[in-house]
Amino acid sequence: MKTTYFLSMHIGEAALRSWVHSLDLTTGPELDPERYLNIYRRVGAPWGWRSRLSWTTDEIATLLTRDDREVCVLHEATSDIGFYEIDLGAEREAEILYFGLIPTAVGRGYGFVLMDDAIHRAYARGVRLLRIKTSTTDHPNALRLYHKVGFRLCYSVTVD
Repeated sequence: MKTTYFLSMHIGEAALRSWVHSLDLTTGPELDPERYLNIYRRVGAPWGWRSRLSWTTDEIATLLTRDDREVCVLHEATSDIGFYEIDLGAEREAEILYFGLIPTAVGRGYGFVLMDDAIHRAYARGVRLLRIKTSTTDHPNALRLYHKVGFRLCYSVTVD
């Protein structure tokens, strides 16, 4: 049985945390397709992520430069340790399509910091409603993190 949780957050000036983090991030236009696919694999493999693995190098290159996407990779020293991808397709609304850390980076506070960055970048791009979904097949701490940073459950769907 799998349950998928659909969450959202209304972003406003008052809701934004005071952001003082100093992240070492590389954004979409600065990334190459191989690096994107590598972090996608490293983050998503334990949770069965596969959809981007069938994309060609040209399709990934196009994704990384799209105006309606925010893709950011978090790195520590010379190693990529996490990333997120936001679809900014709707006016003033967006969805975090992918968010995660490699297994060895979990539990070190990076999830909060990376999510804060995603929320701030979305807000800076005019987003006022941010959505994300997770499921029982994702990391067991994902839903808890999303609640802690301000996402609220809209609904859930359970299937066999």
